[in-house]
Amino acid sequence: MICAAEIINLKNACDLIRARMRLTVVQRVTGVNSRTLRSLWHEINQNNPSSGRLKDTVSNSIRSYEEATKLAAFISIYKTVYHNKNKCTFSSNSIQFDTQTLLETWDEFKKLNNEININLAYYAIRDISAGIVQFTECRVCNANFIYDHSRRITEICPFCKITAQKKGLRERTCARKCSQPYVSGHLSPQLEPKNLNGEARGYDAKEYI
Repeated sequence: MICAAEIINLKNACDLIRARMRLTVVQRVTGVNSRTLRSLWHEINQNNPSSGRLKDTVSNSIRSYEEATKLAAFISIYKTVYHNKNKCTFSSNSIQFDTQTLLETWDEFKKLNNEININLAYYAIRDISAGIVQFTECRVCNANFIYDHSRRITEICPFCKITAQKKGLRERTCARKCSQPYVSGHLSPQLEPKNLNGEARGYDAKEYI
């Protein structure tokens, strides 16, 4: 006899497949066997599922600054939903992967007329929770973004980058201003936030949310 937990996992699997999440990931997060998942994919999407190696990190999956801004917006919503569900303190900066939270965030994001690859969203949540990348605040515009100094596209704030491109500013000017984000609620003297005149402006706990 099937139990309630199995029904929930099967429903989540159907919703994730409808969003076109890779079956390897769906199996990992729901526990539904691969044969059942492949059958569900054919029934729901009427085609064959994607195959191939999963991305090592979310940084290797982000293809443009525009995609980075969408992903940052998605993670911000996910973080809010996750914290509300788990009654985290407002200052908490930690998140963990939760299938239902991902699906709720996916629905909320679509209501804003935005689309994002759900696999990319999964990679981001996975890597942030594991500490592989940081979801941190830009010291210039105060927007949150995924930061990874090992790749050019994630080493600066994508919001500042796009603004700089529109204003015709040189890339190195943008990079110099926002390539050192707030990290885990702690700043070294070199990372102390500054105002537009380059003067230290101090900070408080809310700057790391």
